Amino acid sequence: LTIVGHPGRLGNWLFRVAVGLGVGWDSGKELVMGAALPCLVQHAGDTLPPPCSFSGSFLSGIRRVDDIEALEWNAIVTEPSFAYSPSVLSEVRSHGAGNVALSGFFQSYKYFHHHRARLLRTLRLPHPAQKHAQHRLTSLLTPFTPSSTISLSSMRDSL
Repeated sequence: LTIVGHPGRLGNWLFRVAVGLGVGWDSGKELVMGAALPCLVQHAGDTLPPPCSFSGSFLSGIRRVDDIEALEWNAIVTEPSFAYSPSVLSEVRSHGAGNVALSGFFQSYKYFHHHRARLLRTLRLPHPAQKHAQHRLTSLLTPFTPSSTISLSSMRDSL
């Protein structure tokens, strides 16, 4: 099982990873991701150099395939609308043990919410990166009082 097309920005991308894991677990398939996907946390430094190695990132629990295009796909399951659709899981399951790609934005939590604990374990930062991220977040939030901080946003590139 993999996810193709429409990568979007960080939030969209994370939702699609969670959907891929949730649908994979529900259908008995393993989510695999291509090496060309953006690397969100490469190492404990402040720069994120390509290409992505999943080690040292919260994706280290997901199997990486160097040439995902070379895999033979039994089907591409396309999201029928921008809302949750139980037909997605049914269609993935209907292809048995074959490779299936998911195509769409998949912005509903209903594809994965019942796997919350497993998602948190799978998408956990390795300890050194987790320690660095906590240090960085603490240094960013120190000038603000807890009641004045509404949100914190991070962008990898500028417009």
